[in-house]
Amino acid sequence: MTAISNTIEAAETTDPQAGFVLIPLNKLAISERNIRRTDRKADLEALAASIKSLGLLQNLSVTRAENDRFTVVAGGRRLAALKALAKQGAIARDFPVPCQILDDNAATESSLAENVQRVATDAMDEVDAFAALKD
Repeated sequence: MTAISNTIEAAETTDPQAGFVLIPLNKLAISERNIRRTDRKADLEALAASIKSLGLLQNLSVTRAENDRFTVVAGGRRLAALKALAKQGAIARDFPVPCQILDDNAATESSLAENVQRVATDAMDEVDAFAALKD
């Protein structure tokens, strides 16, 4: 077993508060269990630009697949943005991506929670935040 395999084995969990493991970007693919089916590419360029500028601010949630690969159950748009950055040469194809490895039982619940519980930012909160950046 390789060092990365040992680290990945130790990180596998059902606990959403558990730590993360770095998985090479080229080992990640979108899961069919990711509940977001439409608008996956909406604002992808802006998301890629944000990741390029600020880094990945939120990890991906993944499950194990075959051949030391993983499928992304929560974070499909972030994955697509990372792959776009790799295609542009802005990051390596094996860029280390922080991931939380979930068991199959927690995967759909995680995807649903991430996509349904999201609340849009209030317009005035956005105005205040941009004003603070300007100052």
